[in-house]
Amino acid sequence: MRSNSTEFIFFMSFLISSFSFILSAPKIFGADEKTALNWSLESLKKIEPHHIQESSLDNSQDKTRLKISFEAAKPEEMYPGIYLSFSKEDWSAYNFFSTKIQNPEADPVSLCVGINADGKSPADKNFLAACGSLPAFSEIKLLLPLKPGGSFGLEGILGQYFLPRKWMDSLDSKKIESVYFVLDKPSIPRTLFFKSLTLTNETLALPLTDSFGQFNGVDWPGKIHSLDELREAHEKETISERPSEQDSYGGYAKGPELKATGHFRIEKMGRRWWLVTPTGHLFYSVGVNAVNWSQNTITEGRENLFGWLPDKTDPLHLDQFFGKDSGKQTFNFYLANVKRAYSKNPEKLSFKIVWTKKSLKRLTAWGFNTIGNWSRRETIEEKTLPYVNSFGLLSSDSFKESGVPFFEIGGGHWLPDVFHPQFKKTLLSNTFSESNGFQKLNSDPLCIGLFTDNEIRWTGGGALTEHRLVRALLKENEASYGKGIFIDWLRVKYQNDLSALNKSWETKLAGKNVSDLLSQKLELPSQPNEKLASDLDSLLGLYADEAFRLSKESFKKFLPNKLFLGSRFVKSFTPRPVIEAAAKYVDVLSFNIYTKTLDPKEWAFADKLDKPMLSTEFHFGSVDRGIFQAGLVPVKNQEERGRAYQNYAQSLLKNPLFVGFHWFMYGDEPLTGRSQDGENYNCGLVTVTDLPYPELTHAVSDFNRTIYTRILETALKES
Repeated sequence: MRSNSTEFIFFMSFLISSFSFILSAPKIFGADEKTALNWSLESLKKIEPHHIQESSLDNSQDKTRLKISFEAAKPEEMYPGIYLSFSKEDWSAYNFFSTKIQNPEADPVSLCVGINADGKSPADKNFLAACGSLPAFSEIKLLLPLKPGGSFGLEGILGQYFLPRKWMDSLDSKKIESVYFVLDKPSIPRTLFFKSLTLTNETLALPLTDSFGQFNGVDWPGKIHSLDELREAHEKETISERPSEQDSYGGYAKGPELKATGHFRIEKMGRRWWLVTPTGHLFYSVGVNAVNWSQNTITEGRENLFGWLPDKTDPLHLDQFFGKDSGKQTFNFYLANVKRAYSKNPEKLSFKIVWTKKSLKRLTAWGFNTIGNWSRRETIEEKTLPYVNSFGLLSSDSFKESGVPFFEIGGGHWLPDVFHPQFKKTLLSNTFSESNGFQKLNSDPLCIGLFTDNEIRWTGGGALTEHRLVRALLKENEASYGKGIFIDWLRVKYQNDLSALNKSWETKLAGKNVSDLLSQKLELPSQPNEKLASDLDSLLGLYADEAFRLSKESFKKFLPNKLFLGSRFVKSFTPRPVIEAAAKYVDVLSFNIYTKTLDPKEWAFADKLDKPMLSTEFHFGSVDRGIFQAGLVPVKNQEERGRAYQNYAQSLLKNPLFVGFHWFMYGDEPLTGRSQDGENYNCGLVTVTDLPYPELTHAVSDFNRTIYTRILETALKES
């Protein structure tokens, strides 16, 4: 494990989840416990600080605590923290690494923890990592699983216990060498207190779930206790009609009559960008992602977590509720509850049809006008709401299969050589083949447009300044088309004078001419000077320009009527040259933006691009209703979820570049974790029993139903 600041950034690439708290939880039974480290003047010598204001002992309580004062994040160090070294200690007899952590301040703190063994780095997969949100004025006991299997799908907070997600499952717990505690991009200096580091064999009291897939350990408003109660709750639900200010497409019925083209398009009016409906009305896209029932959780090998699973005599023992993921059996509690709730209906319709119609009616009543990404085909085929769609492009396996070279950029991520002739051929023959149904989408007026890829890690999980993509390509051999383009660009800039390039970059690359670099696998300084960094930026922009140019060319050939919505970026691992290149070719720039509100200063760079933008993912979650994990942006309770939604949406309305926002997602993730990765967020508008969160949906409805009036009011205030 490297111990410099870049290692902390690499470490953070594995920490993409946030966690919060619930008030009550299953009991956790104590067992053997061993102290790994008590805080003393001697143990302070083990600490290697990184952007720490102070590390000191605090004796104000019964036992000595470690006080750490972290600096605010800086561009060169986004993750201030401490590194503790051990001498290949054997922790294999214990289930958990543990410590009590106190946040004495009035705001939550995002803390990340990692354990490393046997000198390995995260890339060697001998590493555990977790990230959590410590509430204001709180103390929490961390439990980081040390053994394979651990708490997959149970990450979050159970009472006063924090169970983190395990990203690596091959830790050699007989040879522990280091522990990390870092903060995730703190905007101001923060202080935390740590008690002794311990090893423990604590275990959970089981089962965790009831027959509806809800948490067993606590009651809450809206929890379902019986089948009759479930059906009664659904029968009592009332759903409003479409908002009066929206037309049949969800556009502004009372707005100006613009040019009608029969398909969605974009237009700028004054300072503000708009989408325009096929009939020529202004349209602001307010959507929901993942309007679907795909909520499988792994059951095989951990059946003891569940208080009920259907046996072969149960009416719910049907193939449609079971599945396989990574070779293990799964069960879908959400879909089972949908069948329970809707099987008996006056029209004698399939329960899936009833769910589809009701879900769309809810969304319309709540003021949503767009079916977001990853939604069921059935919701689109109802022809009720406009929709977006997506397909893999740069992330598509079809490039590998067709012989396009690709290269690793770190963190388990790869990108293809977009300069290779086969790249364009594959776009035309595979990605945009007739079998993908693009012709049907192109003719559908309800289809707004399509995204290409989601959350590509252009940095490979590293810092924006690391240029991993360009460095990886420059290490290729001389047969690489991409490397040839890069070297040719450098040859032109430096007039083929390698000495001029070496002087500018402060390097000692071998050869006489810049063209000599083509045959070398280039190793560049890890800390580039300003001129080298600028050239690496330019080369990255060159790659991105080619990628998006060819993507648009192919997209518009097959989908001329649809908006090219581009890749769904995450700004923190999408360097500026990539965004600027994409802006030249996409119709709309798309970003997944998980923040409390949109920071005008942080997004000021987009003013120069003058391109319409979509926020394609955001959510707020809490753990006050039996969910272990709040989500990426945790808040206190369901009422706060509603207020947070309104504040976030209003902050986007203030920015005239944004043409919409899409909530992630329709339903909560399974309590015991979705099958592909264990994620279990309270990110839904509805619960596992398909009942709305009233506090959230009322706030959402109040805001969305008057979205156009709010936009006009916002514009008047700013004029």
